[in-house]
Amino acid sequence: MICTTCPRTLGTRNKTGYCVKCWPKVAWTVAKERDPDFEARRIAGIKRSLQENPERLAKMKAAFLIAAKTPHARAMRSAAAKRDQLWKVGQKALAADPTALARRGATLSNTRLAWCPVDMRQNYRDLVRRYKIPAPQAKAMILEEMAAATRRAHGNLAPSNDNFPWGKVFQRSGSSEENMDLWLRDHMREASARLLLAMSFVRSAA
Repeated sequence: MICTTCPRTLGTRNKTGYCVKCWPKVAWTVAKERDPDFEARRIAGIKRSLQENPERLAKMKAAFLIAAKTPHARAMRSAAAKRDQLWKVGQKALAADPTALARRGATLSNTRLAWCPVDMRQNYRDLVRRYKIPAPQAKAMILEEMAAATRRAHGNLAPSNDNFPWGKVFQRSGSSEENMDLWLRDHMREASARLLLAMSFVRSAA
């Protein structure tokens, strides 16, 4: 007798019609067909088991991240995306939800510009888009300005009208953390504006 799904020969006592390797797959399908809640209960059991064993969950996550970066895994994901045309799924989702595009943009910004404070991100975009500064150089300029602002803050230096002739002057009162944070954000914003203005002069003179 031959297996129903492969050319393997079955033993005389076989009652399923499937070999040892094929039967688990068939049994899984049969179980889901007989019990619609089988899959939900199985997933719930796995989640409950992992929640009760954090060490095992951490090991599984680490192993998954390593396996996901292998060339074979990347090739499989690429082939699946092309086969299922996942970009069309994304386009339909964007068309169905007007806010989806904005959420996608916010998610990308939070991921790619995680190093940059939210208040400074538009300044970074201006450097790259308006002034055509390479992204690595623009990032270095923003980080340098942030570091300089932090040094000035720790040095208890307050901005003056001479330093910021075209910006709003923030007069710090007291030495609380809230006032320090407010002054630092305002100082960094005006310093970035000064940086952008200087770059505009350089580009216009070139």
